[in-house]
Amino acid sequence: MVRAKKGMKNFHGLFALHFLNLLRSIKNSKQTLSIDVNLSDKESGAIYFNKGELVHAECNGIIGEEAFIKILESRDGKYIKRLEATADVISIERDIRDILTDYNQSKSRDQEMPHLTFPEMEEIPDFEGAEWSPPEAPKHGLQEEAWISDWGKRTTGFNWARITKPDGGRVMGVADENIDVEGLEELLAAVTKFFGKDEGQRYIFIQSGEDFYVVSSLLEGYLIVINVMQPEEGIEEFKEHLALLVKALNNTLTRA
Repeated sequence: MVRAKKGMKNFHGLFALHFLNLLRSIKNSKQTLSIDVNLSDKESGAIYFNKGELVHAECNGIIGEEAFIKILESRDGKYIKRLEATADVISIERDIRDILTDYNQSKSRDQEMPHLTFPEMEEIPDFEGAEWSPPEAPKHGLQEEAWISDWGKRTTGFNWARITKPDGGRVMGVADENIDVEGLEELLAAVTKFFGKDEGQRYIFIQSGEDFYVVSSLLEGYLIVINVMQPEEGIEEFKEHLALLVKALNNTLTRA
């Protein structure tokens, strides 16, 4: 069972909401890993995936679907992803969609838990590089947010993105509701010292365990921060892909 270890991330509120944010990346990139969770000083658990499919969960002597639900219902703890960690047994054979659907309909479900909607899973197309272009503006919401979302869907291992003001304040983002804000502020404070005041495109890549952070400058001193799994297509191709998103965002700033 998992113990507290270096690199664990704090989560606040229901772990289910954090888990669902992780799920799209795990499924689409067909990862084999475990998510180890500290629920409290005395409780811990782990959820295992094999090539993107949920296969096992354990929590204080409980295994299978019951352990999986117990972990999702936990509040305020820590978690870490362990890449290539494999389960010793297979205790879950049903599709995760069916498990969550049954849970939503269960009389024993935590009444404070929102209905757990399985995030839409879309097959990630082959890396498109220079072929990506901004989609049409949506009828509702910000077009830039829609662009980032579309770009993320076409980027293997995309987790979240956020545009910030020069002072670090949030402008908009995609799947960035539960990120470590204090850690991000520290990161941006360090990065902006390297960027200086030059208006040309600048970016910095930072790897932390399995996480890969990209900070790129935009016009008017704005920044975009992106978190992905380490790009499988290579850094240079990823830079080309990123440059297209940055160009589209800068065009809107130019017209503003």
